[in-house]
Amino acid sequence: MHKNETNIDFIKRYDVISRKVFVQIGGSEHALLFTLQGMLELEAFTGLNIIELAGAGQTPNLTILTKAFCIGLNGAKGGNAIEESVASSICAGFLKRYGIPGLINLFFALIGTSGLLGPKGSNELLNKIGLSVLDPKESSVKNEVQVKQKKK
Repeated sequence: MHKNETNIDFIKRYDVISRKVFVQIGGSEHALLFTLQGMLELEAFTGLNIIELAGAGQTPNLTILTKAFCIGLNGAKGGNAIEESVASSICAGFLKRYGIPGLINLFFALIGTSGLLGPKGSNELLNKIGLSVLDPKESSVKNEVQVKQKKK
């Protein structure tokens, strides 16, 4: 994983209770969420231990990244609410705007904000990609935290 070689401004905020990450794609905002069920689905699809992959800082291939994006969109909707072709189309729009480096950072941000790594692991992963979380007391939106790019 490369430490924040891309702009992460597309990650606007996340809900600290639901763990949804909100991203800007074109003129639309989309919510993504990695749930335990979503992580299990991704591991079954890839045959890899995704948490181990993230912990080792290994960069996933494009197949894993696009599948993870689609799983994240559906996770935010509570299941398989979005058809694979629609989710893939949204992912393609994201790629056109932010490229593979952006999709890599989003992948790791989703794992970090999911809570599946525990507080320490999540903070370490988010720091590796250059994200920090503002103190919730500074946020004007209840239960939501604005994210900002860390200074290098």
